[in-house]
Amino acid sequence: MSMRAVIVCLLLSVAAPVGMGAAARFPFARLQPGSFYTGEVQQDSLRQQAELHLLDNGYFVLRQNFCRGERNFTRHMTGHWLQTNDGALLQMDNSHGLGLRCNVGGERNLYCPLPGIGGQEVQTVLLREGAFTMPEFSVMGRLEQQGEGFILTDSATGRVFQLRENAALADLATPLFVDAFIRPDSTGCTLLRLRSSSRSLPQAQTADFTADAVPHVWLMQAGDEAATCIFTPEDDRHGIVTLSGPGLHLRLPYRVDGTALTLTAQDADRDMLQGLGAEELLYLPAVERWRLSGTALVLHTEDGRQFMLKRADSEPRIWRIRP
Repeated sequence: MSMRAVIVCLLLSVAAPVGMGAAARFPFARLQPGSFYTGEVQQDSLRQQAELHLLDNGYFVLRQNFCRGERNFTRHMTGHWLQTNDGALLQMDNSHGLGLRCNVGGERNLYCPLPGIGGQEVQTVLLREGAFTMPEFSVMGRLEQQGEGFILTDSATGRVFQLRENAALADLATPLFVDAFIRPDSTGCTLLRLRSSSRSLPQAQTADFTADAVPHVWLMQAGDEAATCIFTPEDDRHGIVTLSGPGLHLRLPYRVDGTALTLTAQDADRDMLQGLGAEELLYLPAVERWRLSGTALVLHTEDGRQFMLKRADSEPRIWRIRP
C-alpha cells in the first residue's frame, strides 16, 4: 500500500476543549469528565435503569439495574471512554471484551445500545445529563499493599485506586484478587466492603508496545490535514515516531516502559505545529501512557486528554530491533 493511499480519513479525539480550529471540526457536543447521565427503558415486564458516569482520564462507570416485579439485579461495568467520529459517537470498552458505541444527540443526550440479561436483546436507552455526584460501584481487581497503604488495580482498565486506611483492610493478607465496592473522590478512594476475595491471582497480561504499536501505520489529525504516524524502534524501549503529511514532517523521540510512554519535542517542532494550525498536537509531549482499543491506539496525557490513532495498514510491518 502506498503512503498516499493510507493518508485517508482518520480520527483524533482530545477529551478537553482546544482551539477554535479544532472546534469547527467537532460539530457535536463535547463530552466532559465529571459528567453524569441517566435513563430507563421498559420491555414487557422488565424495567432497566441505567446510570453512566464519565470520569477523568477516560474512565467510565456504567450501572444497570434490572427490575421485574419484586426481583432486581444490579450490574456495574468499568472501562475507557472516548468521543470519536467528530464527536458523533461515544466509544466505551474495557479489557474484558466490552465494546459499546453510543450516539451523541442534541441537548447532550446519549443513545446507548446496552446489553441486557438472561438472553434479552440489546436495548437502546436514552440517557439524559443530570447533576454529577461521585459514584459508588463494584470493581474486580488486584488488592495489594504498597508502602504503608493499599492499592486496588481495576482489572478491566488497569486504573489504580489508592485506598484510605479503614477497618476492612486491617487484617488482610495481600495480594488478593477481590470484588470490592468502592467510592473514589478527588483525594483518594474508600473501600466500602469486600464482596469476595481469592488468593488465586489471574495471570497479568503484559503490554508490548513493540508488538502492538510498532508494526502498524497509524493515522492521525495534524491541524486541518491528515498525516501518518510511524513508530521506528532503536531498541526495546526507545525509538522515533515520525508524523508525515502535507507540510508536516515531525520526528519525536519516544521512550516506552510497559504502558508508560513519553514523547519529546523541541522548540522548532512547536513552532512548526503552530504554523500549521495544529495546536492540539502541542500536547503530545504531555502523553504519559498508551493503550489499545480494538484497532485504535489511544494516547493519554497527564492532564486527562486523549489522542486516538486509527490503524491504517491491513498487514503489520516487520521491524528488526537493533542490538
